[in-house]
Amino acid sequence: MQTVSLVMALAVALGTTTPTEARAAPTSAVPSWLPGIWQMTKDEDKGPLGELVEFTADGKYVFHGRGCMSMSPIGFHMFKGNVYVTNVIPDKGPVSVIFRPIENKTKLTFTSPRTFNNAIYKKTPLTTCEKQP
Repeated sequence: MQTVSLVMALAVALGTTTPTEARAAPTSAVPSWLPGIWQMTKDEDKGPLGELVEFTADGKYVFHGRGCMSMSPIGFHMFKGNVYVTNVIPDKGPVSVIFRPIENKTKLTFTSPRTFNNAIYKKTPLTTCEKQP
């Protein structure tokens, strides 16, 4: 018992992973249900609805702002079934967005780390960004 604790303490101290942690590493495979354009349909923070986000089959994420002004694609990865997007802000640091699939993967939920409120995104049939009214 002490040996296991010692091994785990050493692994943490040396920055290595235990076999369990190694199995929980991010996956690079994009699940078939995810690629496409998702639209915000609910926002508990009462922001404007209609925001679009896009996930591509090759692991890219694109935020489409009002009038389809799009940011440059950035990578995302899957971890324990969630979608992790990390954007590095120059001269600041990383900002992460985590989407969790719900309702049989027909919707994605995002919880604001600032307000703890949720936004819900639903997959659309869109293949390109279209200006929202």
